[in-house]
Amino acid sequence: MPSTNTSSASARKSAPSAIHHHHASTITALAIVEPIELAGLTDAEVMREEVEALCSHMLWLRNWWRAHEEGIRAADSRTAACAHDHFIDGAMFARGIARAAGFDMNEQRMRDYSWGRNTQNMRIVVGGAV
Repeated sequence: MPSTNTSSASARKSAPSAIHHHHASTITALAIVEPIELAGLTDAEVMREEVEALCSHMLWLRNWWRAHEEGIRAADSRTAACAHDHFIDGAMFARGIARAAGFDMNEQRMRDYSWGRNTQNMRIVVGGAV
């Protein structure tokens, strides 16, 4: 087990296998995992991979929120109000970082993703009425 003063990248380099990283271009309904060998990567390269993954996940979460916000708001408006700004602000920061770093986030694909449901057949139930 690495000591507490070991950098996270150094600690991961001593891991027995590879780190798993989700690329925006490979995320699917099953979240395809692509292993990345850390041997030979600098701490800066590992950090860039992690920041790209974090940006991608935040933008995916923003689009998940876009798809489910109405239903969550109908079920519990207070919870939805508390969570809303975190999704919006997180995506705004992620988008800015991704743009500055030159990451290709393919946001159109994220917006078009169905989240395992047929949106043409969905109805929102509010107050028991359909």
